[in-house]
Amino acid sequence: MRSLAVATAIYIGTALTSAEIADAQKRSGLVRISPVVGLSLPFGGPFINESWLHKQQVTSAILGGRIDVAMVPFLGLELGVGAGRGLVAVRDSSNQVRDIPATIYLSSAKAVLWVNPHIRDGIVMHVASGMGLIGRSGKAWRDTKPSSGAVPAWIVALGGDARLSRRGPMEFRFELEDYITSAQFNVGLPTQTRALLHHDIVWSLGVSFPIMGRWR
Repeated sequence: MRSLAVATAIYIGTALTSAEIADAQKRSGLVRISPVVGLSLPFGGPFINESWLHKQQVTSAILGGRIDVAMVPFLGLELGVGAGRGLVAVRDSSNQVRDIPATIYLSSAKAVLWVNPHIRDGIVMHVASGMGLIGRSGKAWRDTKPSSGAVPAWIVALGGDARLSRRGPMEFRFELEDYITSAQFNVGLPTQTRALLHHDIVWSLGVSFPIMGRWR
């Protein structure tokens, strides 16, 4: 895990320092599809933080896909879906801690702003924001039902992509997303939990390739 992060950082630093300005890499009307793999990182705070129960994300492995369209060279739209399995750390009233399996489902619709779309041989960085949905199921949630099947999330993201070769259209991509939600469980029951602001932080890597429009 640490070696993957170090390798990614070295790749990003090398690409940024060797970037050349040329014709726009992002062309209006370009549509790309991107299979991705990711991790839901355990830094977003607890889902439940009561005296009798505490639940917090450990980690989840996520598989997903994205499709984006560049409306103009610097601005586009992206749709994404993903699903994963992982563990939730549960501490009960006896102070016993267990890691229990759980499933997470993600969907997103974001506006994407490419910061430096004219970079050809380097990393094109982007910032993004939009709305999404998060669903949770599995053994970890059997005794604390989510407030609904899927809860709305505000999403903010930072990422980038770069050509894998100068002659081909395929690109390497990375992104860090924050799905911001209000986490509340057992709504309407005597065991209803407090609503907590929660961050589902997802780090993803993938490849992108065009399915429509000119890429060069």
